[in-house]
Amino acid sequence: MVPHLPALTAGFTYDDREFVVHNASIRRLSTALEAFVSPFPPEQPERGLFRPVTNLSYAFDHLVFGDRPGGFHGTSIAIYWTLCLLILLVARRLLPGPHALAAALLFAAHPVHCEAVDSVAGRSELLSLTFGLLALLCARRHDTTGRPGWFAAMLTCLASAMLAKESGVMAVVVVGAYL
Repeated sequence: MVPHLPALTAGFTYDDREFVVHNASIRRLSTALEAFVSPFPPEQPERGLFRPVTNLSYAFDHLVFGDRPGGFHGTSIAIYWTLCLLILLVARRLLPGPHALAAALLFAAHPVHCEAVDSVAGRSELLSLTFGLLALLCARRHDTTGRPGWFAAMLTCLASAMLAKESGVMAVVVVGAYL
């Protein structure tokens, strides 16, 4: 997680410019909500992307940080830290003793995540996996308690994973296999 802190002083790069800087829909929350019925980014429907949850997260960042890239990077790092904690929670249920912590630390420090964390455009991947893991944890709680609220939370998290990035559909497969 610490290796990503220099991103706080970085600017916007590559797709960040299209997804954030040139994305007029994130300038107001009302227009960001329109992303639930339009392509992402709205100015480029030819990309064939649909990521309203990610677009909404950019809109919240813009509301708080304006056009300053450090705030956007900080949000992505915070989401990554949350994701690493979720990895630890899931690993503790799957692996014995210290192996869970080792797996979570390996995930946290692995350099393959640099693009997803250090580039604001990679936030869609972080959000999708975060919601996917939350769905898995909710499915487990529903399994152990039988309470319908956990099932509803699982469905909400699965929908959020898919609305953050198209590949979030894999969370449905994983949670379905668990159930």
